[in-house]
Amino acid sequence: YMITFYVNNALNTPDEKEIFSKFGKWLVLQKFTAGNFIVGLNGTNTINTEGVITEGSKPGLYCYTIIQAESLNTVLALAKECPILQLGAFIQVSELNFEMC
Repeated sequence: YMITFYVNNALNTPDEKEIFSKFGKWLVLQKFTAGNFIVGLNGTNTINTEGVITEGSKPGLYCYTIIQAESLNTVLALAKECPILQLGAFIQVSELNFEMC
């Protein structure tokens, strides 16, 4: 499963550092079968259908992690407890399909 975290790029709340600290601790404490890592994104560029390149991601892609879990419901329950949601962020959970590769 891939858990993708989206955060408003304009965030600047007094609690932001504390919540991101809780987010890091939350991730480390998870009992994932595999994949307890997170990949932050830097230097992201977006290319539109006309080939125009702009800096940044749409809409506020922050980072992702890939994990192995028993079921989608397990991952959804886990994601609902993520502290980053307190910032108004949202989380997308996707089942990976390796047959397409």
